[in-house]
Amino acid sequence: LTIAFSVVSWTTPSGVRREGVCTNWLRRVCRDELPSGEISAKIPSGGNAAGGVEVTLFHAPSKEFKLPENQARKVLMVGPGTGVAPFVGFVQHRAALAEEHAAELAALGTRCAGFWRGMPLEVADEQVEKQQVGDMWLFFGCRHPEQDFLYQQELRALEARGALRLSTAFSRVVGEPKVYVQNLMEEQGDEFIRWLLDDDCLMYVCGDGAKMARDVKAKVAALLVKHRGMEAKAADALIAEWVSTGKYLQDIWS
Repeated sequence: LTIAFSVVSWTTPSGVRREGVCTNWLRRVCRDELPSGEISAKIPSGGNAAGGVEVTLFHAPSKEFKLPENQARKVLMVGPGTGVAPFVGFVQHRAALAEEHAAELAALGTRCAGFWRGMPLEVADEQVEKQQVGDMWLFFGCRHPEQDFLYQQELRALEARGALRLSTAFSRVVGEPKVYVQNLMEEQGDEFIRWLLDDDCLMYVCGDGAKMARDVKAKVAALLVKHRGMEAKAADALIAEWVSTGKYLQDIWS
């Protein structure tokens, strides 16, 4: 089990410093486990090094926000900040499925392959069903790659294995322009829309609902207008249809 969270703190108009109760408690739990400069920690099962911490979790499942039963379907994922957390699980799950299938094929060997009158032949009753895992494309954004790139090691390792395509945006790198996930969508606009218009493709958006999710949806509409020549109202209507039919899925919060 992994937990991704942003530490909440702010200053009131009267100048009083306030801290979020839950995220700052979690930060204190993790603090002793964090080497200098690190942004993630692994706490052993049963508690931390100080003698154990019990964390009560309240599970609020999202019935629709999950991978499709047909694992061959393409998946577009937009998850800046802590919104990336479920997508790490999505990619890891499919990577594990691909490895299991590869192992099954390796164990099967050539028992079901042969030739008949010079033509290749597979014996149907011994054939392992060829399961495909669909392509996955993740758009992730954060402030700085060395400060708050959550799950960086896991995502880079999965990318190296070919388990996903990773596009990253950083908005607070000194000397460079601010880049957000919607800017990446714009840069890859034609290919992004070709993916999305594929009947077998699903799109997931996770994270901030106050601004990010709204901006991402507006960018999708703008890309439909730009790359497919749709009227703005028609683009908005199509996205609304995707939301109602489960092609465009959101798990967002304010």
